[in-house]
This record gives sequence, structure tokens and C-alpha cells, in this order.
Amino acid sequence: MNIAYLSTFPPFRGGISQFNVLFSEELRKQQHSVTPFTFTTQYPNILFPGSSQYLSDAELATNSFSAQKILSTVNPLSYIPTANAIVQSGASLMLMKYWMPFFSPSLGSVSRLVKNHGVKPVAIIDNAIPHEKRFGDSALTTYFFNSIEHAIVLSQKVYDDVKSIRNDLPITLCEHPLYDQFGEVLEKNTAKSHFNISTDKKVLLFFGFIRDYKGLDILLHTMNQLSEEYHLLIAGEVYGSFESYEKLIQEHSLQSRCTVEVRYIDDKEVPLFFSAADAVILPYKTGTQSGIISIAYHFNVPVVATDVGGLSEMILPYETGVVVPTPTPNDIANGIQNLFQKYFHHCEGILRYKESHTWNYFTTSVMNAVTSLL
Repeated sequence: MNIAYLSTFPPFRGGISQFNVLFSEELRKQQHSVTPFTFTTQYPNILFPGSSQYLSDAELATNSFSAQKILSTVNPLSYIPTANAIVQSGASLMLMKYWMPFFSPSLGSVSRLVKNHGVKPVAIIDNAIPHEKRFGDSALTTYFFNSIEHAIVLSQKVYDDVKSIRNDLPITLCEHPLYDQFGEVLEKNTAKSHFNISTDKKVLLFFGFIRDYKGLDILLHTMNQLSEEYHLLIAGEVYGSFESYEKLIQEHSLQSRCTVEVRYIDDKEVPLFFSAADAVILPYKTGTQSGIISIAYHFNVPVVATDVGGLSEMILPYETGVVVPTPTPNDIANGIQNLFQKYFHHCEGILRYKESHTWNYFTTSVMNAVTSLL
């Protein structure tokens, strides 16, 4: 099948860009023709809360994936040229990744334009309803969802959200595949020593962009309820300021029990962090699904996560991790303690999960779902 894929790709960085690259590569392995299109402007710098939207020079030097930079999210004059390029590529299907209402005007407009030429727009939905709501979100969301002909969702929570927005839209649930591009597991004690963490500590990893809804503040309160045998490793770029978290570290005297790496983590460093971890903790206040869980499983690390959104759908209790009922320090502390008391570290549950969540399986499921459109 001839497919146009309009979304974020390198030189833009982050989990969504990684997802798009891996999905595109698997589509090509399955003998589909994929033409990637990406943004000239993804976010205006003034609206981007992190340090940079782009891969570093070192990362770009090792990146072989290329996409045509054509669509500006903030310039409507780019919409028609983008649609024309997609039509001229000969695509019968246009894939998009959707995760927040900011992209609705650009993606929704291009969708409408290509439909006029017989190209079918299909969106893979990370979040149908944003974690951090803003004025106008509802109208923007409706505009986008009225432009597509099929939605692929990664969790039951997002399925239900999409249904509430547009009840007549065909929706297919395909569970998130595992990120497997980060290399091999490192020897655990060697990885712990890299961070100057004693090898007898139980290392709890909080990984990824630090945003309010992800609950790092709750996890810091949780550490105050755990014994000295637990050590918290925080890794990721903060959206906003880290000051409030630093105050909690000081308030609970956690300076010697926390290792803090508040910065963007390059792909080549990911194995160090996950190999050092004995458990990955997701104390999210809200959520849908998580690529962090996928990375954890790749490195055979169990997960403790709150029962919000679709996180529980990715966890097999006491086989791949523990789901706690509420995002509170008491529940999370109990979940962490239960994990270490009951979890069997032969990782058989994670290995079984990995076997059924490959990129091949995901891609086949998606293409089977959208074939009826064509």
C-alpha cells in the first residue's frame, strides 16, 4: 500500500517521533511504501516548555531517517501545499499521530483537503482529551476528529474518550508495542555504580518529561514513607521549573536518597538508567497509556503505576508489575513494598508480554483494521 505519514519525525525528538520512525520502518518491512512528511514548525519556541524540540548534533549524525519538512502548525498558508504534496505522492492512505488540540487546525485542515482527492485520513490517537486542559480544547478536538475516517487507539481509556467525541467514527484498539531500539540490558550493579548508588539499594526510577500530571511530587512524599533501602533515580527534562520538587527533596531530607538528572536523556543513555532500576514508578495523577512502560519491559524491569487512564491495561499484576488504586503516597508506598515482596524476578511475565507486543504484531493489526477503508 502507498502510505503518506504526516507527523513529527527527526530532526524533532521525543517519544512520538521515535514511535513514528519505528512504525514507518515496520510498515516498510511489510512491503508498504511510506512517504514521511513532517513540520517546518512544530511548536513556536515561545510555546515549547522544554529546552529544545530538536535532536542534538550527535543524535542527528547517527540518524538515517528522513522526512520532508512541509507543514507549519502556525501558518495556514502551508496547509494546501502539504495536502498537494501528499496527493502527488500517490498515497491512498494518510496516517497521522494526534496527541493534543494544538495540532487540530493544521492536521484537521490537511485531512479535509486530501479527502477531496480520495486519500483516506487515519489517526493514531495518543490522547483524545488533553491532560492539561485549556480554553478552546473542545472545539479544536471536535474539528480534528470530524476530519478523519478511522482512529487507532492504544488503550481502552482513549477508545472511550474518542467514542464520547464522535460516536460514529470507526475505532480500533491496538496495544502499544514495546520500544526496542535502545540496545541491550547492562549489568545492574555496574549501572548502579555509574550513578554512585550503592548496589544494595532498591532503585526506583522516575523517567521521562517531568510534568505536573505525572506525579513526581507524590512520589517524593512516598519516599518519606519508605525505608532507607529504597533509592529514587529521577531522570528527565522538566516542563517548567524543578524548584517545587527540590523543596520537597529538602523538606523530607531526601538528598542522600535521590539521584537527580533533570535534563533531556539521549537514547544512548537510556540503557544505563533502566539497567540501574529495580522498578519503574509511574505515580501519574491522570494518564492514557505510557511509552515508559514499554521501555521498562524492554529492559525487563517491573512497573508500579497508578490506576489512571489505560496504565493498568499494560500491567499484569505481580507478573509485570503492580497497579495501585489511587495516586496517593500511601497507596504507592504499599504498591512498591508489595512488588518487592511478591514479584518473581525471573521476568517470565514480562517475557510473555514482550512476545505479544512486537512492532510486527502492532503494524499488522493496524493495517488489517484500515484495509476496509480502501
